[in-house]
Amino acid sequence: MDKKKICQRLGEMTDFIHTLKTVSTDQWMKPIGEGKWSPLEIVAHLHFWDRYLIEERLPEIEPDGAGSLEIEDINLKASLWTRSGVSCEEVIEQFLEFRGQLLRFLEGMPDADWDRMVRIGNHTISLAEYILEAIDHDEHHREQLRECFMKNVEGGTIP
Repeated sequence: MDKKKICQRLGEMTDFIHTLKTVSTDQWMKPIGEGKWSPLEIVAHLHFWDRYLIEERLPEIEPDGAGSLEIEDINLKASLWTRSGVSCEEVIEQFLEFRGQLLRFLEGMPDADWDRMVRIGNHTISLAEYILEAIDHDEHHREQLRECFMKNVEGGTIP
């Protein structure tokens, strides 16, 4: 898949999140299931991963490897942020802003960099494959949000 198509697919999550802007704060804060994150925590989680990619991961990617992922640290920071009193609107706007920055960063990368093999921890993949994994991650969470809001939003439909 070429860079343009990958970036287009990565941008699909912003379109989806825009459709959710009218969902009530109560629905954003209600966990999607017992022991699960709220929809707001899911969006914050995506925001923190985009931020991590922009600020730390992508600038550091080297063929001989980039450090280990701090998955639980990133996820905890995202969850705590949503519980700090930040508004739903701020979380959503921050996600949209950083996803836009990520897309601009990726679109500006030379085409040759997309095929470059990189090692992240013990895993070696191309940059394109790495971003495709991020898209799969988006799709997983988009489906969670869709299912949650379809069940919990009266009279509303979620695309």
